[in-house]
Amino acid sequence: MALWIQAQQLQGEALRQMQALYGQHFPIEVRHYLSQWIESQAWDSIDLDNPQENLKATQLLEGLIQELQKKADHQVGEDGFLLKIKLGHYATQLQNTYDRCPMELVRCIRHILYHEQRLVREATNSTSPASSLADAMSQKHLQINQTFEELRLVTQDTENELKKLQQTQEYFIIQYQENMRLQAQFSQLSQLGPQERMSRETTLQQKKASLEAWLHREAQTLQQYRVELAEKHQKTLQLLRKQQTTILDDELIQWKRRGRRRQQLAGNGGPPEGTLDVLQSWCEKLAEIIWQNRQQIRRAEHLCQQLPIPGPVEEMLAELNGTITDIISALVTSESSGEILNNCCVMEYHQATGTLSAHFRNMSLKRIKRSDRRGAESVTEEKFTILFESQFSVGGNELVFQVKGGNPKAQRQKVEKKNPTLILIGGLMILKPVSQFLEA
Repeated sequence: MALWIQAQQLQGEALRQMQALYGQHFPIEVRHYLSQWIESQAWDSIDLDNPQENLKATQLLEGLIQELQKKADHQVGEDGFLLKIKLGHYATQLQNTYDRCPMELVRCIRHILYHEQRLVREATNSTSPASSLADAMSQKHLQINQTFEELRLVTQDTENELKKLQQTQEYFIIQYQENMRLQAQFSQLSQLGPQERMSRETTLQQKKASLEAWLHREAQTLQQYRVELAEKHQKTLQLLRKQQTTILDDELIQWKRRGRRRQQLAGNGGPPEGTLDVLQSWCEKLAEIIWQNRQQIRRAEHLCQQLPIPGPVEEMLAELNGTITDIISALVTSESSGEILNNCCVMEYHQATGTLSAHFRNMSLKRIKRSDRRGAESVTEEKFTILFESQFSVGGNELVFQVKGGNPKAQRQKVEKKNPTLILIGGLMILKPVSQFLEA
């Protein structure tokens, strides 16, 4: 049975994961209408790191565009008219996206097909005794996704409250400047005649008294808005910290602990585990929400500096800023061991897969910290050490992170045997394609 036919039968979380593979970089409609052509092409035969293979990638891109245009031309009737326009638009879109980088199209489609095959395989095997464990994991993943949705909503709510606060404060400043203008007019009354001065003075006093009363009330309202916003941010950060703990201290550790089992399955030809992609998605969502809240807190601080009002808000914001910085730092983990030669490489961003990668062509081990030999290792458990280090900044060099990742117990394959690729996921340094061989 064709892969796409099986993929359309996925349900629940598997279906959502499959749908998440598609987007503007590769519309799901293209996958649907060109499913037979896509699955018949030799995408895996192209070496993505060999520039000489660029011609093959270009030919595949041209073939994809031609097939799309043919499919569009064959659409007739009222219903086919809209589909014809849509497919023609997709052909132009893909041409513009991958014309200068056809290798990225190959990388994108390989990524999609790999994960479709994994999802279909997992769904097929769901009737095994391990299905109860999978159901439990699915429930936990559902809870994590629900928490993300709650975080998204509360973050949007604080964004709206911040905009409301900013608009209220801007109007307050305008009225405050108007009060200063009235004060300046008072100082000029001495230049007028007695009768005119008394008439103007009475009018100005009434305006000034009314405006000052309004400013006093509005200052209290502004202070209330600031306190309420800070309290909402406190609750959001508590939920964020709990979610981060669940993902990094629970799910990530469990993924590592399942490493030995994954090694055994992979050594026997079993399927690789797909939860690494879920972890990647969660880390990306965490980073996005954390950064949105940090920017909101900084903007709230700026508003307080722009218009100081005595109260507890400054202390609350300072505490929030420290908390959100700690959460950002906790998202980036670090571990290192051993020495490696030819270990520096520039990372490249792959938009289609949402990953950063670096290919180490001549990397080799110089010194290894070996554990005590216990005599119980199998031939698939040969030890080696891998060390990765990266420095990156966010927010215009506002935060700079030194990231190291390594594992002295990584198994199955010497680093000299195969050129590894480093993938940066959220704050995690993950080694692919041998990431399935890492363990805690």
